[in-house]
Amino acid sequence: MTTRSSNDKNVLRASILAINDGLCSNFNFVMGVLGTGISSHAIVITGVVGIIAGAFSMAMGEWLSLSTVNDKRIDAVKAALYSFCAFVIGASIPIIPFIFLGSEDAIVNVTVICGCAMFTIGVADGGKKTPIKSGIKHIIVGLLIAAVTHFICSFLSISI
Repeated sequence: MTTRSSNDKNVLRASILAINDGLCSNFNFVMGVLGTGISSHAIVITGVVGIIAGAFSMAMGEWLSLSTVNDKRIDAVKAALYSFCAFVIGASIPIIPFIFLGSEDAIVNVTVICGCAMFTIGVADGGKKTPIKSGIKHIIVGLLIAAVTHFICSFLSISI
């Protein structure tokens, strides 16, 4: 394996991880906030905060891990930039329904859109052997975690 293909695989790995992390973390964040009953405008604002904080955190973690392991600063910067951009793309998906569709049926819209995105990422991540199985696994795990987050935050908002 050449150094170039190894570096390309690091960037691809970082990008898939970041887009999945962005989608799942912000989807769960939005579902939790949605459970509190706040407005669509507030959900969009908190979603954007999740995008900004998560993208910088993801990029920093990628840069630190690669620059420490193989001491190749340029490759680490490249992977960090790809991670940042991929996280932003993934984390933007859960707030799109609130921007364009408003709060009516928000929980259904965001769940369907994010479920489709999770399946797509799972298929891409599953490789040639089990892409459909991987897509289904991503949906099941992602939606289960989102449901738990939503119900915990719903309970907390009633209790507080």
